[in-house]
Amino acid sequence: MNKVTENISVDNIGTNRLQYLAKDEVMLDFPFILCHEKRLRIGYPYLKIENCLAGAHIQAVRLLKVWDEDNIVYLKIQDLVTSKVDTLSYNLKYIGGFWLWSLASLDYILSIAGKKNNNILNDEELLEFDF
Repeated sequence: MNKVTENISVDNIGTNRLQYLAKDEVMLDFPFILCHEKRLRIGYPYLKIENCLAGAHIQAVRLLKVWDEDNIVYLKIQDLVTSKVDTLSYNLKYIGGFWLWSLASLDYILSIAGKKNNNILNDEELLEFDF
């Protein structure tokens, strides 16, 4: 019988990869979690980037649930366009550098864009801009 843990999972080298910070917040310490301080919040929107042979596929999703079982972390997500629910998973003990999916928060992406582009327009300038 599998026991679901709702506390701290530890990988084989002793570092915390998954921490339950609050009822609706987890810290998932992997390079493919593109959020400030690697924190994910239940109910928040994210961009899911999925790598495949044909390139990257990006979709807007909402995080519904996070849990771990037998050293696997599961993330239940819902596509914001189609409302389709799916589950992502990742082995907490895997130490390689390959992954099939990534989650990114919009504020994290905007902060990266701001660091790379000093010519970002403010809200008033965007409203005046003729696309």
